[in-house]
Amino acid sequence: MYELSSLPPEILREVLLYLPIPSLLRFGETSKHHRALQQVSLSKLRLGVFPTRLDGLLSLMETVDDVDDTHSVQRILEKRRTRNKDMIMFNQNLVVARILHKYSASLRDLEISLWDLQQPSAEALAKLKGLRRLSIRLDHPTSRFWNHLYAKTRGMPVFGRLTSISLERAGITDYQLLRLLEANPDITEIRLRKCLTLSDEFFRGLSQGKLGKQVRILHFTQCESPRIDGRILKYIEAMTSLESLSFFACFNISNTQVWDLNESKWHIKDLGLPFPDNSSSVVEIDPAYT
Repeated sequence: MYELSSLPPEILREVLLYLPIPSLLRFGETSKHHRALQQVSLSKLRLGVFPTRLDGLLSLMETVDDVDDTHSVQRILEKRRTRNKDMIMFNQNLVVARILHKYSASLRDLEISLWDLQQPSAEALAKLKGLRRLSIRLDHPTSRFWNHLYAKTRGMPVFGRLTSISLERAGITDYQLLRLLEANPDITEIRLRKCLTLSDEFFRGLSQGKLGKQVRILHFTQCESPRIDGRILKYIEAMTSLESLSFFACFNISNTQVWDLNESKWHIKDLGLPFPDNSSSVVEIDPAYT
């Protein structure tokens, strides 16, 4: 029987990439050599840092996509670190930053959930040069640190290799998001949920650039901002590679507009209408009830 240590490092790393996180961490505790291998073998991480277990449960219930428990980690802050909102956000960001620094060389697919993005975690994110997929879910966004994710450091752009980005309650501006996308010319998937600070300027900027012509998936959902309405639809025609488009729960856009434009101009195979099941925002009341 061969021992793991007898395998070439590159083959052993390929094996470790498929391990669930708890198993990978236990492997790293067996020796210094295995710990070093463990730190370069974590390619996918779904990380949530919360003040209480209830907050973690509520966040999990709000998740739209299927949860991958194999690569999920929840950290609950110590009670003494949750005395007020500012302390909670500061300590959440410290925890995220420490974990990202530790696995910066290997992470390729990352989702993080916390209250807000602050300097420690923003700077740690900016150093993940090999990242391909990024998802950020915020609960109390007031962030001023999005600039860290597209500004150049030492002449080199941050990230630069993303193919997919997903933001929820991000508090990011049109300009900041467009700059972030420009720094990652290989992006083909954009998912934005409850991003109320964005406007039609984002769609205009996206449609005018090279990136707009290569994006295959664009989901802009659950945005009730009055700045997001039927005016944004005129920019979709320029996005000629779209295979999936969704405006689910963007109630200032009508189903009819989206459907008619897709039938006549867009011809997108996977289309998500603003009102599910072709319903409208008008609630009908049974006369007998009144």
